[in-house]
Amino acid sequence: MISSIMSLFSGLLIFAAITPVAAQPAALSPTAIVAFADGKTLYVACGTGNRVLGCDIESQKISSIAMPLAPFGLALSADGLRLYVTCGGPEGFVAILKMVDGRWHQLGTIQAGHTPMAPVISADGKMLYVCNRFDNDVSVIDLGNPARPAV
Repeated sequence: MISSIMSLFSGLLIFAAITPVAAQPAALSPTAIVAFADGKTLYVACGTGNRVLGCDIESQKISSIAMPLAPFGLALSADGLRLYVTCGGPEGFVAILKMVDGRWHQLGTIQAGHTPMAPVISADGKMLYVCNRFDNDVSVIDLGNPARPAV
């Protein structure tokens, strides 16, 4: 398993090496990682690259999901159908991605604080907790009604 992961990260370097220079960011800057429950797929937030990379460990294929701002944190729902991506800055937010027909689609965003990071989904899947680095607080988001903050 470790060799598969090491090989996969070599694939990330190859991804950067074979992408045309004009199309790739100067650096990807991985900031967070989350694994799908079956351990076959990893998602890597790339802060400088403004993207999340999906990495299939078995096939070593890498997909890229563009993000509007630098992603700093990832949380994956228990069923693997929603990915919550914290995107940083003074007007930080959580991007909600949904898996449809094998592809991620952005459903919308939830406002958070300044430089949101380290999202965690509650055990029952109903709440999302997000650290707001420069506000010195935590956003508590009711995933059943994300437009209304829980606290």
